[in-house]
Order: sequence, then C-alpha cells, then structure tokens
Amino acid sequence: MKRASKITAYIGLVFFIILATFYVRWGLDDRNLYYMIAMAAICVKFVVQDRKEKSEQETDPVRKAALARSAKLIISSFIGFTVFIIVSMFYQSHVDHKIREQCNAMDVQACTAFIEKNSTDSVAYMKRGAGNIAAGNLDQGMKDLTISLSLRPGYTASLVLQGTVYLVRGQYSDAIHDFDRAALSVTPNSRKEEGAAIFWERGMAKFYWASPAAAIDDLAKAVQYNALGGEPVIWLHLARVRAGQQDAQEFEQNTAPLMSGKWPGPLIALYSGKETVEDVFVKAKSGTPSDQADQLCDANFYTAEWYLTQNQSAQARPLFQVAKDICPKADVEGMFAQKELAMSDKKAQ
Repeated sequence: MKRASKITAYIGLVFFIILATFYVRWGLDDRNLYYMIAMAAICVKFVVQDRKEKSEQETDPVRKAALARSAKLIISSFIGFTVFIIVSMFYQSHVDHKIREQCNAMDVQACTAFIEKNSTDSVAYMKRGAGNIAAGNLDQGMKDLTISLSLRPGYTASLVLQGTVYLVRGQYSDAIHDFDRAALSVTPNSRKEEGAAIFWERGMAKFYWASPAAAIDDLAKAVQYNALGGEPVIWLHLARVRAGQQDAQEFEQNTAPLMSGKWPGPLIALYSGKETVEDVFVKAKSGTPSDQADQLCDANFYTAEWYLTQNQSAQARPLFQVAKDICPKADVEGMFAQKELAMSDKKAQ
C-alpha cells in the first residue's frame, strides 16, 4: 500500500472522529453524516488492508499477532463508533421532533432552539412570530414574519399574521394589501378557519378604512364559513346597521346556532335582545384569569358597539375607553375602541 494512501486513510479516520464528535455536540445534517460514515468506511478498509499487508510481511510472530489484533480492533472500534453515532442521530431526531411540536404550539423559546438548527424554515419563523405577537411583542413578531416571507414569499399564514398586526396598529391599507394577497390562496379545499380569518379581518379593515358598506361582502363570506364562532356574525350585523340595511332575518338565522352559555354567546344574546348588559358582564367574569381578561375586553368593546346600534353614544363612550385601556396589544378590539373614540371626538367638534 502506497505511503500517500496510508496517510490519507489515517487522516480520514481522524477527520471522521472529529466530525462525528461535532455531530453529537452541535448537530449535523443527516445526509452529510451518511456521506461521512461512508467515507470513514473506505478509510477503515485501507487502514485494515495496510495492517494485513504488514502482518503478512512480518516475520516476528509476536508482532505479526499484534498487527492482526490491531486490524480487528480498528474494525470493531469503527463499527462501535458508527453505531453510537447512528443512535445519537435518532435520539437527536427525536429531540428535534419534540422541539418542533413545542414550536408548533407557538412556544417562542422552542422555536428559537429549532431555528438555530433550521435557519431556513419559514414555518418556524411564522410560529415564533405568532408566539411573539400573542405575547404582545409586535415588533419582534413582525421581524419573524418578514424573515418567514423572505424565505417563502406568499406564505398565507405569515401574510395573515402580518395583516393582523397592521390591523391592530391601525394601518388598514397595509392590512388589506396582505389580506388581498392571502385571499389569492383560498380555494374550496382550504381550511375553513383560514378562509374565514382572511375575509373577517379584511372586512374589519375595510369597515374603518373605507366604509361599513364596503366591508359587508367580506364579512358575509367569513360568516358563511361558520368556523370562527360569533364575532364575525356581530361584525356583519354592525356593518349592515351602519350601512342602513335591515338584517333582522339574516341575523336571527346566523345567531341561532350560537345561542349558548359559551363565550361569546352572551354577546350574541345581548344583540338578540335576550340578555342585558349586566348579564353580559357577569358572565364575562367567569373562567380562568386569562379567559376573564379576554372576555372583559370583548364585553366592553362589543357592548359599546351595541349601544351605538341603539343610538346611545353616551353609554358607549366609557366602555370604549375601558376597552382601549384593558384589551391586550395583540387584540384588534383595543385599536378599534381607540378608533371609535377618535371618530366620536371628531363628530363632537
């Protein structure tokens, strides 16, 4: 065996050990790991061949036996190390799967850990963005969504989330632009929740950016999906009332399946004349602290909107003020309450 080939083989084995250690500690693309094992196997073949050639040429029986044992040891060590690496690979795959599951649940820390090893995964950036937005970190959420869309232009989930942030910030034209792009992906086979969210949120943006009448078509489409509960139904009703359209029969038909104690059932009952404002606020204070926070935000905003449908703007204003103050940053109700207060002030001038 030529000297250059022997040196290359030994260097290859050392390189294999270094890379394998790197994989165990920091991770490595699985396909590259397979290439590495194959290359190491070739190196082992050459090293073992060198040991055998030397053994055949050796006249000292003790040294001859030692060379034969070293060849077997090299083979055994390679097999053992390879098995260890493969087991580590499957364990790492299992860990990555768990992290991915946590990231899918919008766990920001889990998504960050996943992104460290998968820096081109647009879904992980979208999920981290959603987690940041839910936590009120809108700026960081938008950065994640920008990266997600740079990796996967036109990605519907990222467009919808980005449009939602624009909506929360009162940037209605930007929100409509994103929802327009997202709507292009809606097909009869799309998830009902996805289609409903796109049309509902675009309808809300049009409600304030253009006019309530301009929002009706989108809000009606959102209601037809029957996927997001009672709030799209309330928004369609509000749009028709402000546009001067009669919708008593439509509203009764849309709300019939929603008459239950489950939130936002009490709001639906208020708009249907079957609950009082006092009833709504009593029921808003039920559930977990997180549920109560969301329900009280809704109760203040939608009760204020109900007062406007009754031409009682004086009763609506303090509720809009409370909604503006208590609604989470990621909820549109807080921004819309602020918008309603600004519109009221403008009318009063």
